[in-house]
Amino acid sequence: YLVDEYDILFYVSPEGVEIEDNGVRETDAKYRMAIDKTIKSIVEMYRKDAITINGTVEERIEQVKKAVAQQEYIKCAKDPVYFMKKYCMIQHPTRGRIKFNLFPFQEGTLKLLQKNERSIILKSRQLGISTLSAGMALWQMIFQKDTNVLVIATKQDTAKNLVTKVKFMYENLPSWLKLGFEENNKLALRLKNGSQVKAVSAASDAGRSEAVSLLI
Repeated sequence: YLVDEYDILFYVSPEGVEIEDNGVRETDAKYRMAIDKTIKSIVEMYRKDAITINGTVEERIEQVKKAVAQQEYIKCAKDPVYFMKKYCMIQHPTRGRIKFNLFPFQEGTLKLLQKNERSIILKSRQLGISTLSAGMALWQMIFQKDTNVLVIATKQDTAKNLVTKVKFMYENLPSWLKLGFEENNKLALRLKNGSQVKAVSAASDAGRSEAVSLLI
């Protein structure tokens, strides 16, 4: 029962590890291997997806980090809410940099945006919808290559503000979620996977000749 509660189960191989004789740990090699055989059989019985960790202490640490990052990457790719709440940072006017802890109505709005290709939101100010849109744009840019996000507003500075939110979130992601960028300026951010976001002011030709994946 307990085995199934964990997202990742690591099996740490005793091979190549020297045990110090400190009066507590068992140093007899045959005894250790017998115990290990029992543990390994239990692990294989209940979790076929258990990850074997071996090598030096430093190598084992790196293997664990890599496995956890891969698991987290999959979770983030499947669920934008998880991605935003766990890894996105935002700028609060009085508290500075904080985690993007979505309110229930923001989560509901995000689900509606995902279900409906075209959405118009009638709202009051300061509800965090622009920040939510920035998070959605970043999630799509990272996990769907060649995504083209276009932000149009009555004034270019307003559109630029949303791109700034996207850039702030991206810059504060852990390294294993970053893809690197090919263009980064006040009005645009283009990642190495071909995805980009850019800001333009509302005009008669705004968005013309653009193959847009997400229009904000």
